[in-house]
Amino acid sequence: MAGQAVSFDGNSLQTAVILTSSIEHETPADKNMRMFALANANANTVNRVNHNSKTIVIRGKIIGTSITDLDNFLDDFRAYFNNEERYLDIGYGSGTRRYIASAQEPDIGRPNGLKHCSFSVTFICQPFGRDILPTTLISATGRTASTYNDEITIGGSAKFQLPILTISYSSIADGTNKTVTFGNNATGQQLQVTADFASGDVLAFNVVERKILLNGAEQNFSGAFPEFERGAQTAYYGDDFTARTMDYDLIHYRYWK
Repeated sequence: MAGQAVSFDGNSLQTAVILTSSIEHETPADKNMRMFALANANANTVNRVNHNSKTIVIRGKIIGTSITDLDNFLDDFRAYFNNEERYLDIGYGSGTRRYIASAQEPDIGRPNGLKHCSFSVTFICQPFGRDILPTTLISATGRTASTYNDEITIGGSAKFQLPILTISYSSIADGTNKTVTFGNNATGQQLQVTADFASGDVLAFNVVERKILLNGAEQNFSGAFPEFERGAQTAYYGDDFTARTMDYDLIHYRYWK
């Protein structure tokens, strides 16, 4: 047995009946680099980098209590993979890596109609897996300043990591037609949202889903969604209220190659 838990779309692939023997997910997604020639320099430069989809292959055996039992179970097993872009969760280290995956039809090897068979399933995934649970970068209560430059440490192995900032304003003075900014000092990527803010508002910058929500309602915004490289970084917050008191929670789901 492979030894780690694995499931797709909520269906476990490591049970008393399904004996997964290998999970091939260690190879990173291909890195596609576009290079352009520098004029009169006899040299090239990398202009764009993109990671292609990642392929994961899972193999194992399925053991029924009888030929009829396996017949019936295989119908359910094939249905596990009907839906596209679902969670493929694989136990890794002390946690779980979660991939957004779509499965090819499973390859079933069952000679002579026996009550056991082999299987192989190939998944086409988004290039990076992520943690199921978030890592807290900042959790601060009662903040009152108009700007903050917070030193944070970003984990994961993918080059860029995506944060989620949630701000709960217990009080705001003069919040009509005012702007809140969140960004990455190192890259200059910043988002600005302008709205009529009031005490009790909850503002969320969700870089993962590319959304800004005010009390759950999606907002128009300007700027670029801030991405953070792994390691030491600085996250910026700013507003132009006369005064504010807020709770400030910055998290990210670590992305892994």
